[in-house]
Amino acid sequence: MADNHLIKLFFGPYEPPRIPRKGRLFCEMRGYLRVGSYSDGPIPWPRRYRTASIILCGDLVKAVRNESVEAISYHWDVCRNVVQKWRKALGVGEYNPGTKRLRVLSRRAGRELTRRRAAMRAENPHARFKLPKRQPARPLVRLATSLMLKDRIARTGHVLPDLRVWSEREDNLLGTAPDAEIARKIGRSKPGVRSRRISSGIGAWGCSYHRPWTNEEDALLGTVPDRELARRLRRPFKGVQARRENKKIPPSSPQRRRFTPEEDALLGKKKDAQIAVLLKRSVGVVAARRRYLGIPVLSHVRHWTAQEDGLLGTAPDKSVASRLKRTLSAITHRRRFLGIPNRFAKLSAWSKEQEAVLGTRPDKEVARLFHRTLPAVRAHRLGLGILPLRRKLSTWTPEHDKLLGTMSDEDLALKLGRRTDSVRQRRKHLGIPNRFSKVRRWTAQEEKLLGTERDEKIAALLGRTVGTVTARRCALGLPACEPQYRPWLPKEDKMLGTRPDKELAKILGRSALGIKHRRCRLGIPDAFNPARPWTKAEQKLLGTCPDKELALRLGRTPGAVAARRQLSQIGAFRKLRALE
Repeated sequence: MADNHLIKLFFGPYEPPRIPRKGRLFCEMRGYLRVGSYSDGPIPWPRRYRTASIILCGDLVKAVRNESVEAISYHWDVCRNVVQKWRKALGVGEYNPGTKRLRVLSRRAGRELTRRRAAMRAENPHARFKLPKRQPARPLVRLATSLMLKDRIARTGHVLPDLRVWSEREDNLLGTAPDAEIARKIGRSKPGVRSRRISSGIGAWGCSYHRPWTNEEDALLGTVPDRELARRLRRPFKGVQARRENKKIPPSSPQRRRFTPEEDALLGKKKDAQIAVLLKRSVGVVAARRRYLGIPVLSHVRHWTAQEDGLLGTAPDKSVASRLKRTLSAITHRRRFLGIPNRFAKLSAWSKEQEAVLGTRPDKEVARLFHRTLPAVRAHRLGLGILPLRRKLSTWTPEHDKLLGTMSDEDLALKLGRRTDSVRQRRKHLGIPNRFSKVRRWTAQEEKLLGTERDEKIAALLGRTVGTVTARRCALGLPACEPQYRPWLPKEDKMLGTRPDKELAKILGRSALGIKHRRCRLGIPDAFNPARPWTKAEQKLLGTCPDKELALRLGRTPGAVAARRQLSQIGAFRKLRALE
């Protein structure tokens, strides 16, 4: 790093911890972990076994509490996200002593850099150029309009001789038609026409966002909610909101509500989604408030107590699991982690006749023969130092090589008793082509069609998948055929909501999804597909059967049923709960 003050440790030195004889260290995030190796950073630190993640322990905890994120990221050779996770686990705020000191040093370095740049700029004569007194308020919007560049172009010509300067006739055409049409007329690119139109402050052709506001419309601002006013005036919601804020008019029904002490008391006691439903707020607002108050998220993980650890190994795992109301796998993992043997396991001793069979047959066959598990057979065989049975590989004969390519690889594999990939590798090694491949080769006529129409249309024409057509077009470096954008006309906007979207799509020659998107954007409701209200009888059926089955019975979608059930705080249907 170029700036040494960014990686400086202010509260060091920091030494790696000593590893005890058991080879385990206590991590502040994950508990006792087995140590595998050390990291390669400037400060070597013990890593976790297998995962190679750094263990949060010892002086590293002190560094996370006091040092900046940049310094810890550099000296311990980890990314910033990992340091942020460490801070969150230890409850460290955004500004700790190291971060505050780093900000002070950064301000000093920034002031020095600004002073040097100002001195260099003062020595440049072009930077001290000023406009004549008769034009003190003329704005220099772009460099091409400055007087210096105009004088140089008049004396020596343009830097790029091939560059065409915009004429007055071309500027007058901007905004009178779509950018693509104007670009074809004047022989320029569409991005160039669009950039010139935006820099000149000219709105797009047929754009409804540049409709001037009248005094009657301004008088309605703040009297009703912005979304409702947007539907009345047929304007975008963001446009109405921006106009009201520019006029400094307060909203009619402000959505920002301050949290009360009673609402703050509920945070962290339930899930954020459940509290959001109770308080009628969004999940993001509830989560942000909880994090601001430093309240941890509700965790459903049950930590092990000393009384529960004392029960492990005193009875079979199944009985302990039923007493503690935990899963059998959780009981087994915890007992093995603490090193407590299972005295109630029903293990049968291996006889000499059974041990003599190990290594002479595959482990799966031995496990099936002696009614044992495959891991038990493999572990006992390795404990005795017996190697597993290796399948004898049959060599390829000249007679077998002659059969390659005469039939498909699958049929030849069945005939020779080999695997299909083995036959395929042998054929490729000998350079024998596959004449029985089911893959269709691309012809020159098919490749000429790529890029002329949309991939979906070409796929249906050639009888191929859309993914295959897209991949072949990209491999040939051909651009996709994008349909020309048709701007919306005022008469088309007036027709929205007067007929169903599918019927109106056929009339206007647009897609039903485009009709719906435009209607929702203008805030026009769908009068032909109103939302069906939920009745009390339907409300009582929620959670009594699976959502898919209830959706079929009520004639609704599974997503609507699930959303209504979650909004009513009703749990999903479970077979075990139904049996109870």
